[in-house]
Amino acid sequence: MTTQSDEIRELAARGLSPQQIREVTGYDRRNIEKALRPVHRRVGRPTTKQRCPLCHRLGDQTMNKLTDETTVSEIRAMLEDDGYDPDLAEQVKRAHDTGCLMWTAQHLVTTDASRINAVPQR
Repeated sequence: MTTQSDEIRELAARGLSPQQIREVTGYDRRNIEKALRPVHRRVGRPTTKQRCPLCHRLGDQTMNKLTDETTVSEIRAMLEDDGYDPDLAEQVKRAHDTGCLMWTAQHLVTTDASRINAVPQR
C-alpha cells in the first residue's frame, strides 16, 4: 500500500511538476509541497538557511561535516569551534561511524546508545 506522499514522490521522479501532479491526482498543493520537501539529511551535505529538523530553528546548517577519515582530535576541534562540549568527540565519532549522527549549527543529536542531544554553549 503506497501513501499519498509516496505517490507524489514517484510522480515527481518521473518528471512531473507539482502543478501536473495536482492536475493528475487532485491532491492539495500544500500536501504536494510537503511530500516533495526533504525530510532528513545525513551528516555531510552543506545547506544554508534551512530549518533544523530537530529544533526547527532557521539558520545556516552544515550537515554531514564528518568523513570516514575524520579523526577524534579533528572532531574535538570542530565541536569546540561550534560551541559544543569537546569531550563528546569519541561518542560523536562512534555515532557517525554507525550512521546515527545529526549535526547542525543549532543542534547535535545521536540516535545510538550515547543518546546525545546538545545545543551549542554560546
